Amino acid sequence: MVNDIEHPASDPGVAAQNLSSAAAQSDKPQPDDQLFAGPLFAGPIKRSITIARHQTSISLEPVFWAALRRAAQQEGIAINALVARIDEERIASLPDAMKQDYQLANLASAIRCWLWARNITSVD
Repeated sequence: MVNDIEHPASDPGVAAQNLSSAAAQSDKPQPDDQLFAGPLFAGPIKRSITIARHQTSISLEPVFWAALRRAAQQEGIAINALVARIDEERIASLPDAMKQDYQLANLASAIRCWLWARNITSVD
């Protein structure tokens, strides 16, 4: 399940604009009318995610939470399952031979990159 941990304190409007129903904040796919992107340049929101029976927190900007929620909905899976898949792809993406030259992206960065790549390939 995806849980909000904190909201940007600098923008009091964010709290008022957040999704109103608890169901809309769950990890279950939601209809498009319940997706919330918030202001384009809003700061990150930290949420708790459980993947592989391990709870972790991820900070993403609202636009990326909305895109992640939409991607999970389009694939017919829970956000947690999608994040777990992205995490597995992230770990497998860097062969041992490349680890001396490149760092493995953190999970939030991997989610942003995955969403960007998904968007680019869907436009072509």
